[in-house]
Amino acid sequence: MPSRAQQILNDPVRTPYEQLMFELPAQVVAMLCGLDPAAGGEASRLVGRFVQCIPATASPEQQQRAARAAAGLQELLGPKLDDTQQGLLGDLVRMATQVNWTDRAPLLANGIGFLSQTYDATAALMGNTLLALSQQERERPADETTLERFVREVIRHDAPVQNTRRFTATPIRHGAVEVPAGQAILVLLAAANRDPAANPNPHTFRADRTAPTVFTFSAGAHRCPGEMLAVTVVTTVVEQLLKVGFDPASLSTQVTYRPSPNTRIPVLTDQAGT
Repeated sequence: MPSRAQQILNDPVRTPYEQLMFELPAQVVAMLCGLDPAAGGEASRLVGRFVQCIPATASPEQQQRAARAAAGLQELLGPKLDDTQQGLLGDLVRMATQVNWTDRAPLLANGIGFLSQTYDATAALMGNTLLALSQQERERPADETTLERFVREVIRHDAPVQNTRRFTATPIRHGAVEVPAGQAILVLLAAANRDPAANPNPHTFRADRTAPTVFTFSAGAHRCPGEMLAVTVVTTVVEQLLKVGFDPASLSTQVTYRPSPNTRIPVLTDQAGT
């Protein structure tokens, strides 16, 4: 991954934020699924089209492009869905075999899910980390360990995924509210991270905060399995950026965010507007 980050950073004119935030993490996961670098690059491009169908506001044209992208992803990932293959997809098949699961279609859908869930969420984490570094009053991490701790505090303080949805399997009672079975519940992960009962002085960004309570990756059976991977990808890319002389203060202070119902993805530009 460091070498791929270095390739992307070779542009002498501008920092390719879009590639760093979106394409690189997807390529990493594609390669972990067993694809070679060329196929991983194609998977990264396809998943960028595929995720356009996820919002309820997706247009018919976006849905059509997403359907074609899904077909392309199935062609790329399908051959790797074999218990003789190395990587995440091979592991997925082997685990399914252990519980006598023989239907491959859901496994392939989960393989595409590995990529699509990486795309927006990791981009948001990387962008929010760079923004946090750009604030001059914050001391920049001196080594990989302190940088990783910095990234984890970004996950808590400026959550890349702001909310998620759950459905009640049975009737439950929450405080004074009775919730019937089958009810959709919006879970505000970002708000939970700022709960003073979970984290002292929660509205203050503390890069030295140890073992913060973080709800960003949810919990229980539906906890996101990509926490360590997301932290590692972002820590490594930001570390490479700083090594090649990237100055976070060069980021524009006029920050906008991509429209999204649940992710907080900044649109990064340099002070010069590139």
